[in-house]
Amino acid sequence: MKEKEIIKLLIEGKNKNQIAGELNISRSETEFEIKKIYEKYKVNNRIQLVIAYNNNFKVS
Repeated sequence: MKEKEIIKLLIEGKNKNQIAGELNISRSETEFEIKKIYEKYKVNNRIQLVIAYNNNFKVS
């Protein structure tokens, strides 16, 4: 999936419906992808994700 795009949108403060609309995917698919991202970075919310992601990678 578009992990970097989803992370970028989460960092921008977009909600799940907005992310789904921008990426032209369903809300349930968006939720599934966010869950996978949280598991990958071992975080529980978007604030922790921003910290973990910025410590390891850059969003372009």
